[in-house]
Amino acid sequence: MNRSTLLLSAALLAALVTQSDAHFLWIFTDQTHRRASFSIAEQPGADPIPIKIAPGKEGIKLDSVGFGKIAPGANGTGLEADLLKPSGAVRLPYRVFQDSLVTWWAKTAIDFKAAQSTLGQRYEMTASLAHGRVTVRVIGEGRPVAGCTVEVYGDGIPTGTTAKTDRNGQAEVAKAKIGTESFGVEIAVKNPGTYRGGTYRQRLEMVSLTVRVDQP
Repeated sequence: MNRSTLLLSAALLAALVTQSDAHFLWIFTDQTHRRASFSIAEQPGADPIPIKIAPGKEGIKLDSVGFGKIAPGANGTGLEADLLKPSGAVRLPYRVFQDSLVTWWAKTAIDFKAAQSTLGQRYEMTASLAHGRVTVRVIGEGRPVAGCTVEVYGDGIPTGTTAKTDRNGQAEVAKAKIGTESFGVEIAVKNPGTYRGGTYRQRLEMVSLTVRVDQP
């Protein structure tokens, strides 16, 4: 599967200094044109934080799987890319925020069939559809993550909907209407260290998944 690395502007760090760490990197797909768009926001539809590509060697690296030709988006705040496979994922380490190292893990799929497969990310979600219900599975370091709270967004899903994963890392949630169903989960890992000159006591893995819903 296609893998690539993109250097993002260090200005992204400054832009997010005053923001909450509870932002996610979201990826949305245009299946007709096989395109994907990237944005950083607290939740889908919220005002995004601008993302810019670094002109030199200073910045933070966005590692991608399944995307090609990542470039600034037409809206001036996010990125766009070719979607080379039915699903794709990116990893974007952010910064040390307070006492936590924040890293974004974002994934997208054109349908629930594609969403069932893993893409080899250290942290990611899968989703499957059966009998009108969606089952989300949260995976971290190759193992299911139990007891974490998954935020659920989509047309027809009430605001503030969440679900907690069981011992198998799974949570059952309602299915959205036609459009996109989005999931976000924050995983705290007690693991002190240093990153770009900052010291942290834990890692915050901010994991998101978006899936196209084409049937009502």
